[in-house]
Amino acid sequence: MILPMAVLRRFDSVLAATKQQVLERYEMLKKSGLQNMDHVLNRISKQEFNNTSKYDFEKLLADPDNIANNLRNYIRGTYLKN
Repeated sequence: MILPMAVLRRFDSVLAATKQQVLERYEMLKKSGLQNMDHVLNRISKQEFNNTSKYDFEKLLADPDNIANNLRNYIRGTYLKN
């Protein structure tokens, strides 16, 4: 359990600087109906992955009563380039 959480935490740290920009562009692209937007979001994140969940580790910890559901949401929001 520790290793997957360490990896997720590292992803969260790497994406922190561009998180808000990715979320804003994601909402805009979602409204436009674009289906495959990960290549655009990856350019913004400057990584080969992105996360469109509204959560980050700080927000997850701020809501301990719902941490399991929120963590699942966070994980579903992560896209890794294959």
